[in-house]
Amino acid sequence: MQRDTVADKPVHGAVIYGYLLERKTWRRVALALASVPIAVAANGARIFGTGLCVQYWDPDKAMGFFHEFSGWLMFLISLGCLYLVHRAMELAAGKGRHTA
Repeated sequence: MQRDTVADKPVHGAVIYGYLLERKTWRRVALALASVPIAVAANGARIFGTGLCVQYWDPDKAMGFFHEFSGWLMFLISLGCLYLVHRAMELAAGKGRHTA
């Protein structure tokens, strides 16, 4: 059985996010594709943070609690970035304007 990696979480989240919040298939695909660089950047930040914790704190704590906590934190940050991409797509298409 294969275990999900941290890089998979934003991609899975993007597919679910796009399926639930977007009707057009091409936008769903665009959101899924946008999640790949977001996931890479988030994972890079997580690796950098873990490396700093190993260097300046305690390696056991860095690989224990911090490693798990930062995974979920990066997932939430990635989801926020995906929301911003989706919002930018809506604004570019003119759907973001609300008329009173």
